[in-house]
Amino acid sequence: MDKQINKYTDFGLPANKSYLTKNLPEFLQKDIDSYLLGIEKNSSLLDCLWCELYSSINVAENGNNISSEQAKYLREIHLDI
Repeated sequence: MDKQINKYTDFGLPANKSYLTKNLPEFLQKDIDSYLLGIEKNSSLLDCLWCELYSSINVAENGNNISSEQAKYLREIHLDI
């Protein structure tokens, strides 16, 4: 018998958290895209792009443009923190 993968957490939220990366403010999405391109191109400015993205996540969270849950998730997947 196949083991069914639980699609939801204990809190009833989807286990796949990709929904947290949808409908982000334009400035934040731009900085995410720039950071990912920097990684792809092995940019010498990667540390600057990292700081810019970190700052943008904080600004979006503090300005109530994204939830704290979104901010935490974005830091985890993009900044390894």
